[in-house]
Amino acid sequence: MNMVKYLDGPVNQEEVEKLLYFGSCVQTLHVFPGGIFSNALRHRIDDRVWLIIAVALTGRSLLPNLQELDFFFGSKWNNNSAILHVIHSSQLRDIRFSMPLLTTISKPDDVALFLQKHANSPSVTQLSISPFANLSVFQSFVSFQNLSILNLGVQRDTIVPASLLQQLSTLKHLEVLYLTAQAFEWTTDSPRSKFRFEKLDILDLSCPVDDLIKVLSTVALPVVTTLSLFFVLPESPATQWYDWNGMLEALKLSTTSACTLLSIALCDCIQYPELKSRNEQYKSAYPGVLFADIESSLLQFNFTSFVAYMPWLRSLTSEDLLKMFDAWPKLDTLALELATHSSPDIQVLKSISERPFRRMEFLDFYVNATNIPPPNKVSSRNRLRRLNLRIIDEDMENSFEKQCKLASKGSCLSVHIKYLDGPVIPEEVEKLLYFGSCVRSLYVSSGDIFSDAPRPRIDDRVWLILAFALTGRSLLPNLQEVNFEYWLNQTAILYVVHSSQLRVFRFSGPRSDLPKPDDISLFLQKHANSPSMKTLEIHCSSNLSVVEASLSFQNLTRLNLKTQQSTIVPVAVLQRLATLKHLDTLHLTTQAFGWTTDYSQSKLCFEELRTLDLSCPMDDLIKVLSTVSLPVLGTLSLYLVLPESPDIQWYNWNGMLEAVKSSTASARISLSILLCNYYPELESRHEEYLSDYPGVQFTEVESSLLQLNLSSFMTYMPWLKELTSEDLLKIINAWPTLETLKLDVLATPQSPNIQVLKSISERPSKSLVDLNLHVDATEIPSPKKIPSNHRLRSLTLQVMGGDVEGSFEKQCKLASYIDSLFPHLEELHCYGFSTVDRLVYVSSVFEAIQLARRRQQTVTM
Repeated sequence: MNMVKYLDGPVNQEEVEKLLYFGSCVQTLHVFPGGIFSNALRHRIDDRVWLIIAVALTGRSLLPNLQELDFFFGSKWNNNSAILHVIHSSQLRDIRFSMPLLTTISKPDDVALFLQKHANSPSVTQLSISPFANLSVFQSFVSFQNLSILNLGVQRDTIVPASLLQQLSTLKHLEVLYLTAQAFEWTTDSPRSKFRFEKLDILDLSCPVDDLIKVLSTVALPVVTTLSLFFVLPESPATQWYDWNGMLEALKLSTTSACTLLSIALCDCIQYPELKSRNEQYKSAYPGVLFADIESSLLQFNFTSFVAYMPWLRSLTSEDLLKMFDAWPKLDTLALELATHSSPDIQVLKSISERPFRRMEFLDFYVNATNIPPPNKVSSRNRLRRLNLRIIDEDMENSFEKQCKLASKGSCLSVHIKYLDGPVIPEEVEKLLYFGSCVRSLYVSSGDIFSDAPRPRIDDRVWLILAFALTGRSLLPNLQEVNFEYWLNQTAILYVVHSSQLRVFRFSGPRSDLPKPDDISLFLQKHANSPSMKTLEIHCSSNLSVVEASLSFQNLTRLNLKTQQSTIVPVAVLQRLATLKHLDTLHLTTQAFGWTTDYSQSKLCFEELRTLDLSCPMDDLIKVLSTVSLPVLGTLSLYLVLPESPDIQWYNWNGMLEAVKSSTASARISLSILLCNYYPELESRHEEYLSDYPGVQFTEVESSLLQLNLSSFMTYMPWLKELTSEDLLKIINAWPTLETLKLDVLATPQSPNIQVLKSISERPSKSLVDLNLHVDATEIPSPKKIPSNHRLRSLTLQVMGGDVEGSFEKQCKLASYIDSLFPHLEELHCYGFSTVDRLVYVSSVFEAIQLARRRQQTVTM
């Protein structure tokens, strides 16, 4: 894939040869509004430039190996099709032309000429022209006899001749056809035989109803499985009558039992904007058809999927709905939109649940929920995955009781509460207790519980009234999971929640201190020593009482705590954390620890801890790691909280690395070092650090760093003053099983030479899959003649030197060099050092080279 920003003539022969060389690497070309591969604000390429290039090429193609063309006519680019004159490729497989709404093309023949130039090309298998296909285009696409996918969006006011169907039927490999037209032109002579589409599997047809019937009556679709029919309404639609039976009978005659998926809808495609008002008129005026009038025509099929996203049925009873299920025993998807609100009773769901369907995926229809029966005593084994009910009951929206009953009938574990208001009478309390006993998961989100933000929130007094009315009983006694997003001080709900089965409690809130932290600590104290609690995450600034209350759950496997700015965490907290014998993951964020003189008398062993995220000042990091033993740790992330007046000349990196070694012993770990950004005031401290910190030499930390046993090493902060190629190779040699390496260095000109990538590619290591480095690309070597077989999967480079950012040629050379070193790369990201802009040409050319190699390998297999 190549990206051209702009050119200006005249073009000399040397430049032509460069264009031909780089053009030969291009397999995919995307032309977007505003410029080819460029942002809309960049320069566009004037038509005269392309004409100058076309003359200079002397008949040669600019992109001879092009395989995919995606051409978008933007509203700012009405005349940009001149580029098509310099493109010709015998390998072209996929051609897509498109344009936005109401855009007109000044030179529509350019597209037709381009197609004619590629006429009879055996490689073209996909063609899309939408929404401006005209009669001249119709004469061109038929020559592509190997087409398997065709999308034709006919331009407005173009009448499609019926002979087009005959032309389409000659495409013997056609499997997918999308055809959109406002009108067909029919002759009085009927075809002697139907036009057979031998391999067509998917047909998407948009046109008026009368034309739909005629098209289906004219064609034979022996293997079509999926049919989508979109109705283009006429200017003055006859809303009283549509020949639904005629359409269904024509469908039956044109297809076989292979057709199992049918969708019908109103057409609202972008090339016909006037359809929007017609569709609205139809929906408001069309009275609908009775199911009995089309029953025999509809049920003669054997559908596995039937979707009607348009109001066509006047009414549908429970009996009608069950007839569909009985007629289509393999049905897995049913969606029906009605013209009026006469719908099946909610109890039809029970009948559906008792049907022996094996793979029911999706139901979407209207139901009357005036009378909701109680839940089944014996749970259904129906395997329905998604249910979308359109409820016909004016009181449903404001009835908590009805919504709870409906949820229970659907076997839902989460009750969606919109709002409540007091006072609460005893009878209502009993109802709440009954429905509350069904709830397993509670989600309290921004704005209100289970509601959109604009809706009324539940006032604290309501929860206090309710808590008093419950007389010590829990509203949700079987609750297993709470996800609470703090909003508008509504923590009073926690007073009515208590469950011995609670396994997960997540609380997220602002980074500023909570106005009512005691609500959380009281909730935790109420559940203290609960053996079922496994996951506790408090994502907000908590005080010491919340921290201490969190430590009572002896079976915790996951704990996340963040403290207030003024809260000092005593060393006793570490001692209590070490008693949590099942703790697997710990995230702890604080601005300060409180140390005693005897804190390091004996090591605190975290026997099962595998993941530790620790955010605190560096001195505290060192003390914590010197105090603990982490025998099975696999992932260690250290977030440095910078002090208010940091000593920017010195950080005890060796002390920290030695402490890491002391706490992890011989364990093989993934180590990340980052700057903590949780507390708002840290942002300015980071800027001061980044602007003034002089950095540390690699030689000063070499022995402390390389003694570790790392599977991954990532520094998301600049700390090293410089890093040479030799230093980098020392790191890779010291950790032979390293999988990920990311090194962020200070903005100094001393970086490893780009050739260090060659040395890395020649290492026998099979484990390194992700590499992120700064490199000096002043001199980019030629690609290796014998490509490496290194298994690196992801490479990110911050490129310095050589003005690579401003040179298309150097970026292409860099892409070729990288490809020869790491042929198995799946992700490549290159950035300039001065502007930090992504070097888009490198990634694009690299993708093109990879694509060419994969296709070459496919050909030779």
